[in-house]
Amino acid sequence: MHRPYALLLALALSALLLGGCGRAQAQPALAIDCEAFQAEPVQTRQVTLDAKGSLRVTLCANLSTGYSWEDARIANPTVLEVADEVYLAGERAKTYLVGAPGAQVWTFRALQKGETSVAFTYSQPWQGGDKGAWRLDVQVLVK
Repeated sequence: MHRPYALLLALALSALLLGGCGRAQAQPALAIDCEAFQAEPVQTRQVTLDAKGSLRVTLCANLSTGYSWEDARIANPTVLEVADEVYLAGERAKTYLVGAPGAQVWTFRALQKGETSVAFTYSQPWQGGDKGAWRLDVQVLVK
């Protein structure tokens, strides 16, 4: 084979092989605002993600009212784990207005192929507080 053609072929093959390496796969995400929970206090969703992928769940929260999302309950922790959980204050919350909503955000990491569910419950955590005001159940399939 002539040298210019061999070089061109090598460059073309390299481009094909490396082309997929730099692409970031879309991370599945769920985001549910307060209005959705006010209209329907119990929500259900289904999500599929790749093995070793991650899932981001963002839920409306209003910590200034005493409500917060309890720890996410994963039915099968061999399939999925919590990688991170944070509270993000809303724009109005940054001005310290009582009652301003923000969001609680979880990032889950897939551990292996399989199915599991994740349950979220929005409550006032103290004794006598309102329990289960809102709920989200997510069915997760890891392929």
